[in-house]
Amino acid sequence: MWLEQVLLAEVPHSQVVLAVPKRLRPYFLYHRTLLGDLSRL
Repeated sequence: MWLEQVLLAEVPHSQVVLAVPKRLRPYFLYHRTLLGDLSRL
């Protein structure tokens, strides 16, 4: 709550970071369309 009220500026956008588990990374490496599908979800 302190971060939102005091430290962070109010902006009209946000950023989301997604971590893909190591076991799934080969699927996304060799099938790049899956990564696009995942980002659209």
